[in-house]
Amino acid sequence: MAKSAQRLATMDRGAAVVGFDYDSVVPERRRALQDDAREIRKRLIDAAAALMDIGERLHRAREILPHGAWLPWLVAETGMSEQWARDCVNLYLRFGDRPAILEELNLALSPTAIVRLATAPVAACEDVLDRAREGERLRVTDVEEVIKQHRNRERAAKGKEPVARAYADDGMPVGADALHILADRARDGLIPKVIARAQSVLGVLEDAEQKLADGKRVTQEGLKALRPDAQWLTDALEQLTQRRVAGQAKIAHGTFLDREPLDDGAWTDAATFLRDISSSDAITAALSGRVPAFVEQGTKALRKALLR
Repeated sequence: MAKSAQRLATMDRGAAVVGFDYDSVVPERRRALQDDAREIRKRLIDAAAALMDIGERLHRAREILPHGAWLPWLVAETGMSEQWARDCVNLYLRFGDRPAILEELNLALSPTAIVRLATAPVAACEDVLDRAREGERLRVTDVEEVIKQHRNRERAAKGKEPVARAYADDGMPVGADALHILADRARDGLIPKVIARAQSVLGVLEDAEQKLADGKRVTQEGLKALRPDAQWLTDALEQLTQRRVAGQAKIAHGTFLDREPLDDGAWTDAATFLRDISSSDAITAALSGRVPAFVEQGTKALRKALLR
């Protein structure tokens, strides 16, 4: 295989980054710039190693936590998005058995490029590693192009059409990739808000629970103040899961989507409780003559969902 300095393209992967010509830099600044470049490469390796360590810890947590509890724990304890966390886990699963590989190869890939390798076909991963061993400095786009070429070859071997290019000429994502990015951003922004508002509802119910335990009176009117939050949460959970929450109460938003029922899981009971108090008539019926039972049902469901 030819050295990177002698080749600008291979496997139709586009231009590779070749060595920088430091002759264009004034001599008195050249050494400092080269030192900075070496430190940057070292930091990139350190960053990748840190992501791998995070992935190992997340993988361990996923094995320890009960079914359906990993994502709520992730959001509450780390603030990470689900996709980011899965990328770290995939990085650990791919390279965890040879953790020194990043430093040994001096890959100098950005963490984003290394994460791409974590789920790439084995042949694509080894291809990138071979190029790195030869001293190439590969950009994220270079790594993605290698992966794409290998995946298209795999599809061709199975008699399938190659996957269409995911980026337009201006470098912006298009098609399904662009929609995935938009959906991920919306989801990642909404999940922390859902957790925070659900915790607020649980806080009101726990205060009521304590008052009842102390023999104090809890009024229906005070608990009816939960309705706007319940309505917002019901809407948000249906948007996040793209599943229909069971219950009789109608909610404010309409949709043309035919949603399947919400899957069984940690949030099922919480979503049902919230749906059942999301309208004024529904919450009045739920509270009618049974405030203690209402408080007990709500605290139990939300504690299970929020791991409290």
